[in-house]
Amino acid sequence: MINCTLDSSRLQWGMTFYDYIYNSGNLSLINCTLACAVNNTGSLIIDNSGIPGGTFSNYGELEINNVSWLDISGNNRPDGPWNNLVFYSGDAFIRNSSFSSITKDLSISVKSGNLYIYDCQFTDFSGTFTGASGNASITLINTTMKNNKRAIRAFDYIPSITMINCTFEDNNDVLSADNAVINNCTFINNSKVITSNNTYVNDSVFINHTADSILRIQADCTISNCTFENNSLSSPSGVVLLSGVAINLLPNGNNEMLIVDNVFKNNHIDTVEGITTAGYMPMDYTRNGYGTDISLGAYYRSNNFMGSNNHLVIANNQFINSQTTQKAGAIFINFNETCEDNSLEISANIFENVKSESETIIHNNTGNVLITDNNYVNCTIDITEFTLSSPVEDNIIAVGDEVALTINTALVNPEFYDANILDNYSIVVNDTVIESTTDNTYTFVPEDYGTLNIKVTTPVIEDESNIVVVYVNKYELTVNPILAEIDGNTDISVNALINDENIDSGRVYFTVNGKILRDQSTGKILYADVSDGVATLSDVNVTKAWNEDTEIVAVYQANNDVPSFTSDTVNPTITYPEATEPEFTVTDATATAGSEVTITVTTKNLGNGKVVLKVNGKTVKANDGKLYAKVTDDTTTFTYTVPKTLKSGGYTIKAVYTSGTSKLESEGVLTIE
Repeated sequence: MINCTLDSSRLQWGMTFYDYIYNSGNLSLINCTLACAVNNTGSLIIDNSGIPGGTFSNYGELEINNVSWLDISGNNRPDGPWNNLVFYSGDAFIRNSSFSSITKDLSISVKSGNLYIYDCQFTDFSGTFTGASGNASITLINTTMKNNKRAIRAFDYIPSITMINCTFEDNNDVLSADNAVINNCTFINNSKVITSNNTYVNDSVFINHTADSILRIQADCTISNCTFENNSLSSPSGVVLLSGVAINLLPNGNNEMLIVDNVFKNNHIDTVEGITTAGYMPMDYTRNGYGTDISLGAYYRSNNFMGSNNHLVIANNQFINSQTTQKAGAIFINFNETCEDNSLEISANIFENVKSESETIIHNNTGNVLITDNNYVNCTIDITEFTLSSPVEDNIIAVGDEVALTINTALVNPEFYDANILDNYSIVVNDTVIESTTDNTYTFVPEDYGTLNIKVTTPVIEDESNIVVVYVNKYELTVNPILAEIDGNTDISVNALINDENIDSGRVYFTVNGKILRDQSTGKILYADVSDGVATLSDVNVTKAWNEDTEIVAVYQANNDVPSFTSDTVNPTITYPEATEPEFTVTDATATAGSEVTITVTTKNLGNGKVVLKVNGKTVKANDGKLYAKVTDDTTTFTYTVPKTLKSGGYTIKAVYTSGTSKLESEGVLTIE
C-alpha cells in the first residue's frame, strides 16, 4: 500500500480510541499515515510513513524504516500510556526513524525476540524500552537519544542489550539490563546511566554527569579504553542505595571484573550523608568512604550482600584530578569480610592530583592482593610521619664539611599502596632542588657559605617534610709566598677570612714538614696574632734542612665561635748565600837574630779548622802554647822568637791548614838581617 491513510480511531467518552488492524500475511506500507492499532503476525514493512499513535503488537517480522513517530496532542487515556510498541516474538527492525517532540509517554516493550534499532533519533520525547523475558534483546547502532525525560529508565530491565556508536545526552535515566555490551558510545549529562549485571563497555565516553553513579555493575564486567571526564557526582541524602561514583561494583559472587586502560579525569563527588532508608541497613561510614572513580561494596544491605570468589583487576588506568570529600579519592574496595577467595589487583595505574579526606585508595582485602607498578603524583595519602633529620641541624659547619640527612616516612595504611611508595624524594635547599633520590639517606657537601634551609618533598603527596637549618661558614687561611735564604731568617704571613670578611682576633701557628715551629730555647709554640685579617711570624730561622719541597701549613687556633682551621700547604722559594773562595796564605816577614817576629796566616772563608806553622822546618807554637792554632777569624797569628845563632839570609815559612779531610798549604820567606 502506497500513499494511504489507515485510520481506526473512534471517539468514546470524550477520548480517542484506536481499534486494531490485523496483518497475518506480507504487507508493505509506503508513504502512509497510520492512526490505528496494529497487530502483526506476518511480515510487515512500514516505510517513510507517519505514526501519530496507537498500539503496535508484533508477533512476526517487522521493519520500520524512515518513520516519524508523531505525538498525539490531548487525546490520551487517563489510565496509562497510549503510544505503544509491543514485540511479542520474532525479529523487528527500526531504521533511520525519528522519535521527536513526543510529550506523551511512549512504551516500547520487547516481550521476546530481537529488536534492532539502526540510525535512529530519539529527541525531546518521553519513552521507555522494556524487556520481559530472558531471550529478549535490543541492539542499537548509530542511534542518538537526547532529552528523554521519562521518569523511569529509557531502557528498563532489558535481558540483553548491545549499543554501538550511539550517543545519549541530557536524558533522565538510560539503562538497566541483565547483559549489556556497549562499544564506542558517548554519554553526556544524563541523570543516571547504566545499571547492569554482566557488563562490557569499551571505547566509550562518559562526561558531565551529575548522577549518583555512571556505571552500576552487579556481576561480570570488562570496562576498557573508556573516558570518564568532568563528572560531578553525588549520593543524595536519604537514599542509601545510591553512591556517587563513576563505576560502582556490587558483585554477588564468582564474578570477574576487569577495569583496564581507562581515563578518569576531573571527576568529583559530594559528601554523602548517612541516612537510613526503609528496608535497608544504614551506611557504615567506618568502613565506607567511596572512591570518586571506582567503588566496590560502597553500601550493603546485609552481611551476605556480596559473595565470595570475586576477582577484580584495575590496571593501566589514569586517575587525574579526582576530587572528593569522602575518604577514598580514586578507588574504594569493600569486600564482604565474611566471604572468602576475593582477589584484588591494582597495577600500572597513574594517580595524579587525587584529593580526598584521607586516602587515594582504600581496600579491606587481606588475602590475595597485588598492588604494584602504580605511579602517584600529588595525591592524598594518610601519613603518620614525613620528617627530616641531620646530626648537624642548627649547627655551624664549614664549607667542605658533609651534611648527612635521614628521611623518615610512615603511612597510616601502607597495605593500600605499592611497597616503598614514598621512596622518591627531592632534596630541596633554599627552595632549589639539588638532587632526587630513592634512598632514605642522603649526604651532600655545601660549596659556599650561608644559611641552608633543607627540606624533602616527594611527587607522591602534597605534604613536605620539616625544615632542617644548617649554618655554613667559609674559613680561609692563606699563606703568602715565602722567600727563604738558607742559614738566614724569614717572615711568614697569612691572611685570615671568614665569609670573605677579615678576622680580627685569635692567633695562628705554623708547621714545617708536619712539625710545629717552636722557640729553640724554650720549646714553646711560636704564635702570630691575627689583626685585621693578617698574622705575621717574624725571624723564622731557615736551616739547611729547608728546600723547595718543604711543606709549610698555617693553623688558626679555635677562638670563641670560630673553630680551628688550616691553610693549604705552601712550599717556600729557597735561596742560598753568595758562594766565596777560601784564602790560605802566609805573609813574608823580616827580623834579626834573637828578636821576636809576628807571622800572619790568612784563613778567610775557611770555617773551623787547625793551622800548623813551621819556620826552617821547625814547628812554631801557637800563642796558647799548642802546636797548632784554631781558626776563628779571617787571620791567624803566630809569635816566633828568632834564634840568636840564626845567620843572616832567607828561611822558609810553611803553613798547613787541616779540617777533616781538607788540607791546604802555603809558604812564605823569613828574612834575617
